[in-house]
Amino acid sequence: MKPHIRSIVTALAITVLVVWFMVRIVAPSLPPMVGRPDVHEIKQFNHPASESFRLVNSDGLVRVSTHSAPTIRGSAEIRAFVRGDGTEVDLQEYVAGLVDIMSSESQVRILTEPSDRPDGFELFVVYDVQVPAGTNVEIESNNGNVWVQPGCGRVAVKGRNTDIDVRGPKGAVVAESVNGRITVQEAPDGGQLKTVNGNVYADVAG
Repeated sequence: MKPHIRSIVTALAITVLVVWFMVRIVAPSLPPMVGRPDVHEIKQFNHPASESFRLVNSDGLVRVSTHSAPTIRGSAEIRAFVRGDGTEVDLQEYVAGLVDIMSSESQVRILTEPSDRPDGFELFVVYDVQVPAGTNVEIESNNGNVWVQPGCGRVAVKGRNTDIDVRGPKGAVVAESVNGRITVQEAPDGGQLKTVNGNVYADVAG
């Protein structure tokens, strides 16, 4: 086989391999939210401070920081898309009940998608939350990164396809992720960090 023909065949083989890898391996792991959303809403919330804050999110990013006000407040930016047999009217109704909040003296809990997601819809929800310094934080995330800024109390984060970044907590950190990196800085001792298919970077006292 002539050298130039061999080069062409090799290039074609590499191209086929790359396309197969992108379609079969990379594409299923990427969020399908592209283009203009069919529904775009920002929901604001503001509740009296409590001992702990808990958030469960399916698809999207979570950022938690502290402030001096005696409240737990923030926003949920919702981008929703129609796929397949879904309709925009049905999606609008679904988004209306997407964020379920329960508030008590012991805990403010936010549950994203309290009911099963209908077929034909895709959602991406970004949370920006502010809590009083020392508030214990618990996050469950699926397909979205989590950032917890300095000043929170105990921090527990469980994620899938989630990078976890916790800075300057006042309590121990328990973080677990699948397909994600864990970074913890300036944390007291007594924490537990575990990841599958990801690295752990930790600065823990003691």
